[in-house]
Amino acid sequence: MVAIYKPKDILSFFKEHPQYRHILVAFSGDIGFYSGAKKLLEALAHTGKRLEGKAQNPKDVGRQGDMEIDGQRLKINTICGISSVVYFASKLKMPWQDMKLISIHGRNQNILGAVRTHEKVFALPGDGKGIQDLAKSLETGGFGHVKLYVGCQLGYPEEVILEGSPKDFLEFGRKCLCAVIIINEKAGCQPVTHGLSDSAFVRGKVPMTKEEVRSISISRLALTKHAVVYDIGAGTGSVSMECAMQAEEGMVYAIEKKEEALALLAKNKEAFGISNLEIVSGEAPKALLHLPVPSHAFLGGSGGNLKEIIQLLLEKNPSVRIVINAVSLETMAELMEVLKEMDFQTADIVQVTVGKAKELGSYHLMMGQNPVYIITLQNGRAFGEEWI
Repeated sequence: MVAIYKPKDILSFFKEHPQYRHILVAFSGDIGFYSGAKKLLEALAHTGKRLEGKAQNPKDVGRQGDMEIDGQRLKINTICGISSVVYFASKLKMPWQDMKLISIHGRNQNILGAVRTHEKVFALPGDGKGIQDLAKSLETGGFGHVKLYVGCQLGYPEEVILEGSPKDFLEFGRKCLCAVIIINEKAGCQPVTHGLSDSAFVRGKVPMTKEEVRSISISRLALTKHAVVYDIGAGTGSVSMECAMQAEEGMVYAIEKKEEALALLAKNKEAFGISNLEIVSGEAPKALLHLPVPSHAFLGGSGGNLKEIIQLLLEKNPSVRIVINAVSLETMAELMEVLKEMDFQTADIVQVTVGKAKELGSYHLMMGQNPVYIITLQNGRAFGEEWI
C-alpha cells in the first residue's frame, strides 16, 4: 500500500510497477462527488491510448474502457461508494433531492448566495475551522436565523451530529472532518428577478444608478449564472449587488476610486450578505489590469477614460458584453467617437426618461429624472441566439 493522491504520482506508480496486474486506487466516498477520482480519470485519458471503441472526451469520466499506457494494457473499472450527502441526509431522515450541493473546502464558492436562494444547502467545509468560518459568514451576512446540522466524522465510531444556529458554532473547536446541512426557511421569499428598491441600499452623497434605470441596464447585460462582471465606477454598489445576486455562481468586481464610495460599497456588501463580490480600489483602466477575464462589464462612470477602458475590456475578452450609462452629452460625444473607431456587431442605444410621482399637498405631481442613455455593445451573436 502507498499513500499518494496526485494523478501524476499515481500514473508514475503504474509505469514503475509493470509487475502488478491488479491495482486498486481507493478514494473515500462517492468517486463522482468532489473526489480525486475525477482528475485521475482525466489524467489517464490524456496519457493513455484508447484500444477499442470511439474516442472519448478526456472529461467524460468513467467511460475510458481499455487503454494502453507505455505498453501496458489497462482495463479501468469504477466502483462507487456512498456520498456523504446521502449518508448524512439518511441519518437526519431528510429527503435530499432538493438540496443545493456545494464544497467550500479549499474552494472560493458563493455559499451565501446558495443559502439565500435554496431552502436546503449541503456543504463540505472541511474541518472544524471551516465550520467556524461558515458560521461567522452566515452570522455577519444576515443569515443568523438559519438552522445548521453539523456532522462530524460521519460513518466512524466517533460520529457526532449537532444542531444549532450559526451563533452556536462560532467557537466550534472540534478537530474532525465535517459536513453541514443549512436550512433556510425564508429562501422561498426571495425575489427571482432583479429590481431592488433604492431604499434598500445604504446611501450617502455618492451618485447611485436609480432603480428603474438599473433594472433596464441589468436586463441589457443579459447575465449568466457563471458571469464574471466588472462594475466600473461602482458608486454605492447598487448595480454590483444586484449583479452578484443574479450571477450566483459567478463573480463581481466593483471598481471605485472615491473613498466615500468604497466605504458605502463595503456597508452594502455586508448588509446584503454578498460573498461573490470583490471591492477594487482604484481607477479604470489601470485597476482592471490584473483582474480575471470579464464576461460582462457595466460602466456607470469612466472618469474620461471611456476609450481606454473599452479597449482594455476587448483585449481581455473580444466578446465581452458591455453596458454603459451616460447622462451628459459630452460622454455621448466621446462614445460616438469610440464607435466610429471600433466596429461592434451589436451597438444598441436607448434613451430612458423616468418620471416618479411626488406628493405636493393633496396632489401628486410627476417629477422627471435626468434622461439616461443606455448603450449596449458586444461582438458575437445577439442575446437570444447561440453565444460565440
